[in-house]
Amino acid sequence: MPFCKQELTFEVKEENSFLQWEFETKSRDIDFSLLFRGESPEDYKLVELIPKQRTDTSDEAEKGCFKCEKVGQYTIVFDNSYSWFHSKEVYYRVGIRNPRNNELYEST
Repeated sequence: MPFCKQELTFEVKEENSFLQWEFETKSRDIDFSLLFRGESPEDYKLVELIPKQRTDTSDEAEKGCFKCEKVGQYTIVFDNSYSWFHSKEVYYRVGIRNPRNNELYEST
């Protein structure tokens, strides 16, 4: 919806796991960012790992991967708050790849 955002939070339980994503919109663009909050008191402050960037994926899906060096919560944000009139449909696939056995835990 216009003026809205969707947050997808993933619990990373092993250091050096990989957070992988692929997303696209049916039309127009969407702001994308990645945030982190650690489990320890010194890491509990929310940190922006990938700053908000407007991405047009109506022609081709956006794919990415981030090495999660720390254990904690990683949050992908799809932000449409800049749009006054246009709703967006975002199709996504996100997974966490285990560093030891390369197994992928996926969410769609």
